Amino acid sequence: MNQLRQSPLFAGLTSDQMDRVLALGVQVAFTAGDTVLKLDCNDHDLYIVLEGRANAVTWDSDKLMELGPGSAFGLLSFVDGRPQPSHIVAIGLMECVRFPAAPLRSLMNSDRDLGFILLATLTRLIAHRYRMAISQLDELFDEVGDVWEHAL
Repeated sequence: MNQLRQSPLFAGLTSDQMDRVLALGVQVAFTAGDTVLKLDCNDHDLYIVLEGRANAVTWDSDKLMELGPGSAFGLLSFVDGRPQPSHIVAIGLMECVRFPAAPLRSLMNSDRDLGFILLATLTRLIAHRYRMAISQLDELFDEVGDVWEHAL
């Protein structure tokens, strides 16, 4: 789990803060085709891929993105406490670290500096993915063309 010390998600944490966060992590392994998280499940834990890959897919199996080493997932549900917005499915063998939501939130609450730093990096990561999604939507709309062009 030492490679997590280099994760952008934990940038800005002191060594002591990092040790306390890592102490909460649990390594989990998955094989090809395993569903790590199900769409609409109430798992609010935060995950980081150590090795291998996974796809984030919609209810009808449209691929949203591929997750590789260093990628975090479960972000939205960790932050807002709502159900998962997509399936996460392992591609081949995959190892992750799972940070259970309740203890991690408790740590973030008890050490407000740690909590602020972690929440800020989570927000930046979510914002980055949101911007990517907007760009992908724009490309899709460009492919479709002007819907009003043939409407009249």
